[in-house]
Amino acid sequence: MAGAAEASARPGKPVTVMTRNLYLGADINRPLNAALTAQASGKTAQQLLVALANATYVTRAIVDQTDFPVRAGLLAGEIARTRPDLVGLQEVALWRSGPLQLGQFGVPNATTVDYDFLQILLDELAARGEEYVAVSVGNRADVEAPSFTGSPFDDTIGADARDVRLTIRDVVLMHVEDGLTVTGTADQIYADNLKVSVVAATATPTRSTTRSSRGTTCRTLRRTTGSRAPSPTSGCAGRRPPRAGRPGSPSWSTTRRPTGSTTVST
Repeated sequence: MAGAAEASARPGKPVTVMTRNLYLGADINRPLNAALTAQASGKTAQQLLVALANATYVTRAIVDQTDFPVRAGLLAGEIARTRPDLVGLQEVALWRSGPLQLGQFGVPNATTVDYDFLQILLDELAARGEEYVAVSVGNRADVEAPSFTGSPFDDTIGADARDVRLTIRDVVLMHVEDGLTVTGTADQIYADNLKVSVVAATATPTRSTTRSSRGTTCRTLRRTTGSRAPSPTSGCAGRRPPRAGRPGSPSWSTTRRPTGSTTVST
């Protein structure tokens, strides 16, 4: 009986965690700063719009150049070598595009997927024989802006004009294996966020905390091994709520301030 009691009290396999920032692919402050500079210079609303759209065009071209599919392959190789139980990911971008709609400026309604960083990474992992699932996907900023060269107001607009949409997500991936399950989640965003108005539209970069692999979700995990009954798990009760977002430079990017860690039972 004593041997059985000692075996039941023996700790299970530790839960391993990796965290990576995927990088959106470009400096998304560029369009906003271009518009704010034009605004500070006393430019007209049309000139502000053109400044924003031209800078968005450059930004989106840089996203192509930084080539996330190639970067995803390198990250998938790292994950496949180390095989962490959890992977916390920040700046998991979803880039979409749609027809140019100047009459619906700032409305995030583009649906054509150009790059889904999450799916690209999952596919790269699967190609290496590693199965991971997204157990938490927290949507953060969701912004859309016109993208073109030239100007629609003097007939110099480029033929490839379109709307570009960016949705930023925080994601927690879990390695699919026997004995590891998620038993609870919680998602929190700061109550106070900086709002920046440009060309009669407002950009609101949401700020959040991540409490599972440094992410926006408080995870409660339970690992079981063999026939041993799972240990009790504690949830997220009693955790500090997110602090109010601190003022900073105008930005569409999401900022995160980790405040805790994953609660795990072994």
